[in-house]
Amino acid sequence: MDQERLLKRVWLVNGLLLAVLFGALGIWLVVELSSSWFHRHSAVITATGGAPTERASRAVRYDPPQAIWKSTTRIVLITYGEAFERPAPKLASSGYYGERYTLYVNAIFLEPGGGPGHLLLDRPALIRSVNFPRSKDDSLQTWITYEIAFEDTDGDGGLDEDDAASLYVSDLHGGSFRRVLPEGWSILTHEPLDGRRMVVLALQSAERGERRSLNEAPERAFFYDVQSGRAEPYTALDSLTARAARIVGH
Repeated sequence: MDQERLLKRVWLVNGLLLAVLFGALGIWLVVELSSSWFHRHSAVITATGGAPTERASRAVRYDPPQAIWKSTTRIVLITYGEAFERPAPKLASSGYYGERYTLYVNAIFLEPGGGPGHLLLDRPALIRSVNFPRSKDDSLQTWITYEIAFEDTDGDGGLDEDDAASLYVSDLHGGSFRRVLPEGWSILTHEPLDGRRMVVLALQSAERGERRSLNEAPERAFFYDVQSGRAEPYTALDSLTARAARIVGH
């Protein structure tokens, strides 16, 4: 009987310890998820101009001027307040780790000798990435590319990472700013081919009222000639991709 009572007490203590452990784990998960949600949505800015609807006291921040390869102009990237934290893909045994990253909202181009500079954009935008030549290794690229979301495509009232971005290009002084992709296409990736052309991969946006997942969105490839500003379908690549899709479908 004494041994039976002892076993019951041991099981009771173990049960209480497990309950406390799972309770602490649940609280930790709630805190981490709440923190991730806040940091992700704190990047929201209004798409229609005026004061931001969230955290209106945030000030813009900017990086030090950076040199552009084969250009006398320097670029300054502007962020909207703090950096944000993207959750890590998995939990490490020693704790939680996140990736710090920055979303840009504009860029300044400074001329040498203290001459007048200029802003890239004159309206609210979320710039997902800016790519400019930094060294001889980037000598094929004689332009600057920007992945920018101007429109609130997910209808949440602001601009954030979930809004579709298109590809834009400028010269190395921040001039001749223009859109690369035709209307209705959002950028996936791009790669320079030579000193005047690049290959652009894009997804076709859903029509208004159309419900479609990203897995169902058609992907297409384009040649873009930076000097002429013309985008043309990469027919050979698209036709072989369509053939691969039919093979998979069978």
